[in-house]
Amino acid sequence: MAEYLDILGEDLLPTGETATRERVHREGLLHSAVIVAIVDENNRILIQKRAEEKEKYGGLWDVSVAGHTPAGHYEIDTTFLESMEEVNISIPIVTHVANFKGLRSFLDKRVIKQDGKPDFIENQLYTVYMLFPNIEQIRQIRVQKSEVSAVDWKTMHEIREMMAEGLFHPRTKWLDVVYPKLAQLAFRGKTPIGKKQEIEK
Repeated sequence: MAEYLDILGEDLLPTGETATRERVHREGLLHSAVIVAIVDENNRILIQKRAEEKEKYGGLWDVSVAGHTPAGHYEIDTTFLESMEEVNISIPIVTHVANFKGLRSFLDKRVIKQDGKPDFIENQLYTVYMLFPNIEQIRQIRVQKSEVSAVDWKTMHEIREMMAEGLFHPRTKWLDVVYPKLAQLAFRGKTPIGKKQEIEK
């Protein structure tokens, strides 16, 4: 079944037109997507390794959760759906504002050459969110093997090193969006989820 996405105009608002995911990436039509950076009590970010079978960038590391906003959906809805689908984290509809934050958006556009196929054009407006899960949510993390082959927790410094080594999906602006908030929390010596608790291995 084809996946439809809302097309955005120059004002970054929906035009009222929808298109299939295939057409969107063939023609480079601007559309919406979300990123969720999942952060633990030590200000480490959950990263995922993309399954080798992924359509693009298989085997590279990526942010905790990322996905397209389906036609007719809000970005916030997509964060709930993608977080459950990719890493099995359920975000309650009623969530304390300190534990789930909407940050800002950024544009990401690139052309991916494909042997024997039309170019795959990325042209997305990403809205970035941060989730500070509780211990129970962390314990429930599981991956969907068709999407994700592994997960790990890394500091911002470690992630930047991995990016420099070419181990990450090239869509890396999200870290610059997340950095100021994490730096602020580190300076204050606290995280929204509060008291540290031992996580079972």
